Amino acid sequence: MTRGRYEETVTAWKTAAELHPEDAPIHLNLGLALVEGGNPAEAIGHYERALALSPNYPEAHNDLGNALAATGKLLDSIEHYQRALELNPAYFEAHNNIGNALAQLGRIDEAIPHFEQALADNPELGSTQAALGMALAMTGKPGDAPPHVENAVRLSAGSDAMALDLLARIYADLELWHEAVNAERRALASSADAEMSRELKSRLGQYQAQEASHLP
Repeated sequence: MTRGRYEETVTAWKTAAELHPEDAPIHLNLGLALVEGGNPAEAIGHYERALALSPNYPEAHNDLGNALAATGKLLDSIEHYQRALELNPAYFEAHNNIGNALAQLGRIDEAIPHFEQALADNPELGSTQAALGMALAMTGKPGDAPPHVENAVRLSAGSDAMALDLLARIYADLELWHEAVNAERRALASSADAEMSRELKSRLGQYQAQEASHLP
């Protein structure tokens, strides 16, 4: 969204909120516009207003959780994701979001079931596939991780350098050096960032050396 378009959208929703101050969806949409424009701190008040008007509004709890997480208030965000899920247990976005918040707090074991539930409801969430793969690798289950990261790569049409690099690192942890080399090569080919490309090239060299040393 361009700056001009952002300001127009926010102004329109603010005008609507002034005209209809008791309309919870209007406050929700104003919050969404503010977050999209990079202003989650201001959005929080509008989500809270939406919930004051409609306490059992799962979308408002989820979106307030997102704004709180974006401002570093992860514990508070988790409370609202949990409330959203109490109101709508099939809310896959809330499962994904609480999983991300828990993972950021290092509570990986708690995050995994939420990622799994989000994917049970919507298996096309590429970032969640990658997050679950990373979480499994971090909790001593690297053998279960590759299918999820491979799905993330597939959903990006093979263009997600970070997912490909994650896949390469997981293969390296499993000492599958040929697979690690192939994944890292693809990551390097997909990377448009110079610093990241240097890191990928360095890891590729390490994996190629390991592959060569394990040749029969």
